[in-house]
Amino acid sequence: VVQMAPPQDPAAFVHRVGRTARAGRAGAAIAYLTPHESAYVELLRLRKVPLTESLPFIDAPGVLPLLRAEAGADREVMEAGMKAFVSYVRGYKEHHCRFIFRIQDLPIGRLATSFALLRLPHMPEVKKALVRGGTGPPTCEHFVPSEVD
Repeated sequence: VVQMAPPQDPAAFVHRVGRTARAGRAGAAIAYLTPHESAYVELLRLRKVPLTESLPFIDAPGVLPLLRAEAGADREVMEAGMKAFVSYVRGYKEHHCRFIFRIQDLPIGRLATSFALLRLPHMPEVKKALVRGGTGPPTCEHFVPSEVD
């Protein structure tokens, strides 16, 4: 099981991980967390979930430009990325462990970049992350919008 975001309820995480092992066989699961989400690891340890920590994932620098080019060329790819981003942000906002998964700590610009978005969606969580200044349009730290519309 690969979890790009921990489930809303920590008990669901434990259940999903348990489903990787069936009929007496070994199983494994991996969960990706950002540094500010590290307290989730301690929460799982308190629930007696056996864990092995790994080194952080290192970016693959050539992948993002390819994904953005594909999103610029194919509207379905662009819309799928946008839908996934909106779903991720909304799920994060409603997470049961709000003391760990705080929406105000979510790096919206970096997240949008990692989803290869060409522009930011119109949603309240994104509006809060925008920086207004100067005479140009508002910007979001660590996100560069595409000129493709």
